Amino acid sequence: MRAFALLLGAFLALASATQARENTYYVAPRFGDITQGTYQAGDYRFTLDRYQNAFLMRYVGQPEIFVLYADYGSMGARVLQFDSGAIAIQVMGWGGMTAYTDDHPEGLPTSRVGDSTSPVLPAITLAQIQSAADDDAAHLTSTRGLKIGFQADANAVADNAVRALAFDTM
Repeated sequence: MRAFALLLGAFLALASATQARENTYYVAPRFGDITQGTYQAGDYRFTLDRYQNAFLMRYVGQPEIFVLYADYGSMGARVLQFDSGAIAIQVMGWGGMTAYTDDHPEGLPTSRVGDSTSPVLPAITLAQIQSAADDDAAHLTSTRGLKIGFQADANAVADNAVRALAFDTM
């Protein structure tokens, strides 16, 4: 009888430890980590770099820089979205990464292939950004019949990094 009680006590202790481990998994899910670097997704190669509260993505050989915003997805995933809300990249809780492109809306498995360096934007003067805004407004007026004006607070674009990013965005 004593052996039975001892065996029952050991079994209950083991069950309690297993239950605690299982509850820890469900209470604290692991969210996917978004790591800076160079990535390969099928025939696409791109860099991903953190910039303030967002990420900058640039396809190798292309001049355009995409600004992506991180959010939480289902089952511990993190998603990087364009400002339109469309998902560009999804990182699962345990590290699997998928990139979504126009050619592959179903997604491409992605792997990190190296480090990256943040894009270096050229120095832009206030006159250059105003000229670009005027050119863009004139182009939209002539091609689409849209009358658009650009306004910016001079203090907000006083920093060259902000001006260069605004110029690159235009």
